[in-house]
Order: sequence, then C-alpha cells, then structure tokens
Amino acid sequence: MDCKKAIRGFGLWMAVMVLIGIFSSCKQNHTDRFPKRLFVNIPPDGIVLRAPWPDKIEHLSDQEIEETLQAFVNGYVGKNVSSILFNVNYQRVCYESDVWDTYWDVPQPDSIKDWPLLFWQQQQKGIDVFEVVTEHSRKCGISPWLSFRMNDHHYFNEPGKVNTFLLSDTSARPGNFFNYENPDIRDHFLKLIEEAVLRYDIDGIELDLLRTPGNYGSTASMNLFIKSVKDLLTEISDTKKKEIKIAVRVPSTPEGGIGFGLDPVLWTKNGWVDIVIPSNFDSFNNDIPVEVWREK
Repeated sequence: MDCKKAIRGFGLWMAVMVLIGIFSSCKQNHTDRFPKRLFVNIPPDGIVLRAPWPDKIEHLSDQEIEETLQAFVNGYVGKNVSSILFNVNYQRVCYESDVWDTYWDVPQPDSIKDWPLLFWQQQQKGIDVFEVVTEHSRKCGISPWLSFRMNDHHYFNEPGKVNTFLLSDTSARPGNFFNYENPDIRDHFLKLIEEAVLRYDIDGIELDLLRTPGNYGSTASMNLFIKSVKDLLTEISDTKKKEIKIAVRVPSTPEGGIGFGLDPVLWTKNGWVDIVIPSNFDSFNNDIPVEVWREK
C-alpha cells in the first residue's frame, strides 16, 4: 500500500496523546534532539475499529487485510506526525504472547465479541496486526513505538478481558490499582516489555502511567522498576545494535506524579528515561505547566 495514497474522510482519530512537553536532564537544546512534531498514541481498539475495512475480516484475503491496516497508517502521513505509539495491551495483550493472557485465551475463542474479535480473526489468519502497522509506519517515514498501559482499569466485569494473573492474588491490586511494591507485578510487566521489544522493530516504548492514574506504591519501588526497564532496554539495544528510547506518560505536574509514587524528574536526571510526557487524564485541559518541568 502506497504511503502517499489519501484516505477519503480519514482523520487523526484517537490522537489522544499529543507531545505537549518534553524535558531532558541534558542541558543541550531539547529542540535539537526532539523536533516539534507530534507523537500519537493509538489504543488497540483504535486500530481495528477505525481501519477502513472494505468487508468483514472473515471475507478478506490476507493481502486485503494487510492493505487495510496499511491504509490506516497512511491516514497519519503528511500530518506532522513523527512517531506513532501503538498500544499493545489493556489488561490483556493483543498479539500471540507467551508471557501474558491474550483476548483469545478463553475456553471458546469463537465467542469473543467486539474489537477483540477482530484481533482474533486476524490472528487465525496468521496476521500480526502490530507487525504490519509498525513495519508500514517505518516505510512511511513515521517512527514506530509501542505503548504499554501500566495500570489499566477496564473490563473488571468481563472475565474474558481481565488479566488472570492479576486476579489470582488480591494483594497484587489493592483498590483496583497495581501494587508495584510487589516484585511479581514488576516482573510481570517486565516480561511483557521484553517480549514485545524483542518481537517488533521499534524505536522506543512508552510506559503509560496515566492508564489509569492511581497510587503505584512507594517512589522507591517505582524507581526500582523504571531502572529495571532501562537496564532491560539497554541490553536489548546492544543486541539489536540500535538505541530504543523510553518515554513515560505521567501526571501534568511533578508534584502530582510524586503523589502517585512516580518521580520522572529523578528518572530523567539518572538517565533512565528519554522523554517525559506530562498530561491530564480524561480531560481536555491542555494547559500543561511545561515551564515547571523544564525548571526541574
């Protein structure tokens, strides 16, 4: 699918996270490292529900499916988008995984409904949605990233969409928020990140710590987790012989982050993260105090 082909009526739907502010511990001009272009975060349902399907997936050939996914990516070409952050998980993951539950790890996969069904149908045909969209993004000159929701709150009333590992131990999720004081939780997410980064050719990852905002535990436990992610990606970067960057999406103010056990200022000063994306949750208030972050 030609990246330059226009998609009639196709907009930047689900561009829910625009790069509003970036800061780095380095004193060099940040605009030299990160040009003022857009980072777009797309959830998994945003891909399969907004792709311009010409027919039901079960009626399409493999080539038609791949071309439709490529057409979805084409909608972001020529719109000042430098990077697309493809989100791979809610409480379950949307590709065939050895370390996390998928949405088709249920007794009767054919009973799956809504957007997970679209992933399952493509999986049955041997098509990896994220492989197609990340590869096509790079072909189109858009940097492909992966995004991970670190505290997702969706689907508690739907057993087929809830992470069974997390439900197996109530202490892992007090008050419906992941308890990163628990080393098993940290390890659970590290395994997912490792698997996905090794699986796909990407330029970076985002740890979406605003999905969903809440107390992750102590700053000490989160510092340990972020450093572990950095160590992991340094090792994988050496293996792949390319740098894989780390971005974190956090509350709009440094103080708000500390209240949740998050200290992105420290993470940046220690060189553990490359990009900080301060933002609000469930709000269209874009008055982010970027100047406060830069002063830090």
